[in-house]
Amino acid sequence: MIKYSCLILVSFSLTFSSVSLANDDIDELIVLANQEIAKSQYDKAYKLASHAKHLSTMESQAIRLAKSLNIQGTALYHLSDFTGALDFHQQALVISENQDDQDLTASILSNIGNIHLQLNDYETALITYQRVYENYLNTSPRTQVKILTNYGYTLFKNLNTSEALKKFDRAIKIIEQEELHVYKIYYLIMRSEIARSSGNYEQSMTLLQQALTISEEQNNAILKITTNIEMGVTLYLMSEYQTVIDLILPELDQLKVIGKKDKEEDIHRLLADSYKQLNKFKKALFHREQENEIREQQINLKALQHSNIVSADRALKKQQS
Repeated sequence: MIKYSCLILVSFSLTFSSVSLANDDIDELIVLANQEIAKSQYDKAYKLASHAKHLSTMESQAIRLAKSLNIQGTALYHLSDFTGALDFHQQALVISENQDDQDLTASILSNIGNIHLQLNDYETALITYQRVYENYLNTSPRTQVKILTNYGYTLFKNLNTSEALKKFDRAIKIIEQEELHVYKIYYLIMRSEIARSSGNYEQSMTLLQQALTISEEQNNAILKITTNIEMGVTLYLMSEYQTVIDLILPELDQLKVIGKKDKEEDIHRLLADSYKQLNKFKKALFHREQENEIREQQINLKALQHSNIVSADRALKKQQS
């Protein structure tokens, strides 16, 4: 009996160890997939998440499965496959709600809201964010800020600026209390857009100057460039065309190092518009051509990454059949 009991203990120990290792593998794949999302390597992120999904299914790890599906949806979202993205997010949502993981559920619903925003379906986006706001606000501070700012921004897009500002006011209190510096930058940029839309360009610039200061303090190059682009938009509306050029033209060299093509496209568009207003048509044409070339490159890159995903899915189905 003693030997038998020992065998049971050893067996349990090995089983627990293998499960722990499998869980560690899944968690690592999820981290790596999120890193690839951040690097705009969406096909790689999708494949890593697909592997994590397979392991999660094998190990009956529901939350890890939901996280994997959510990443796959996010990858497809960035590749403009909104139908595919929505399908993955809906699958993830069912699991996360069944597991009562409020933070994950709020994140997934927010991703679904983002899809509707991209489709300019502001009404459905508002309904989605309202659902998150009413049911999942009792979450982590970071998630609360995301919920409030997403809901506020969608209210703004639905032309309910007064309610939008109330949500932003609640968000900034949490941001200040928790010292969430990066979130404050995003908050200030969104608030500046609201100010700009109402023609309050001075307030827009003040908010963006605050965002720029924090970006520099945090040594966040991307958010610094993003803030300068937003400043450029406001200055353009103020007819300060040469100031726009002086502000954003130097950022192109930095962007070539960082490799953020979407920001390069934004800058070339703003430069082309500004030079045109100054009747410098040769320079305007150059930047318009650069804008169009980058856009075409991005379309082709997204198509290639999406093709890689489709091929990988096909190969996996063939392997499993």
